[in-house]
Amino acid sequence: MAKYVFLLISMLMFHPYTLRAAECHDVKERYAELNRPLRVDYAGEQAYLSVRDAQTEAIHRFMVEQLLNRLNSGLQALGDLKAFTECVQSLVPENSVTVEVTNFPLVLPLTPHAAVAVGYQIYRGWSAVPDDRYYFEAFGEHEGKWRLDGSIGSSFDGSTLFVQPIDAGKSGENWFLFSGIRLGNTGGILHLEVVSYDGKALKSVWTDSLPRVSLTAVYRNYILLDGEATNASGHYFEFRKRLDVVPSGLKEHTDEPKR
Repeated sequence: MAKYVFLLISMLMFHPYTLRAAECHDVKERYAELNRPLRVDYAGEQAYLSVRDAQTEAIHRFMVEQLLNRLNSGLQALGDLKAFTECVQSLVPENSVTVEVTNFPLVLPLTPHAAVAVGYQIYRGWSAVPDDRYYFEAFGEHEGKWRLDGSIGSSFDGSTLFVQPIDAGKSGENWFLFSGIRLGNTGGILHLEVVSYDGKALKSVWTDSLPRVSLTAVYRNYILLDGEATNASGHYFEFRKRLDVVPSGLKEHTDEPKR
């Protein structure tokens, strides 16, 4: 198992696969066809709202099927998962201009497990204020066959979303920090979530929503937040807060008392 996991990491990080255009031609045509009813500018608002949930799930099933097909086609295909995801969605132009909204598509090894995480978004809604649906999914190799171990991300629908690895608060797990702000929301509420993978499933470990706060930096074992608040006199002041990784998720840092 250890040799297999090492080979998996090597394929993902050091040997990117060169994707041939023909490998996703039919798939991207089908994806664009499935996505069309979710584009308000094309379908109209009423038509969009009537099919949004069912059509989103149809696209999700399609994406999972395509990713599993590539994973089960052999280890040599692992290195191209990100390129393949980008190719599949390439006929939906909004998916190529989302760098300020998300760091998806994203592919990350889930060591020490024989597993990989894939993050992608489904564009939907209005061009001015998208209602995108996010999927962060764990795929694991079990008894020689890849399967979907879990999916998470719906709490960030219609928001920005950035996912970054952090140290796990529990042994044998992989942890990730999710952060985002609701699109079109002028209140500046930062939503944070810590997600774990234990080799079997994805789950939410910790979550919080913080007004007038921005995420300044993410380190392996802590994060920094900058924000503003009011004192008893009603005056605004700025502050910096550190949250440390702990077994329950994230916890505000406090200095140890002097002895």
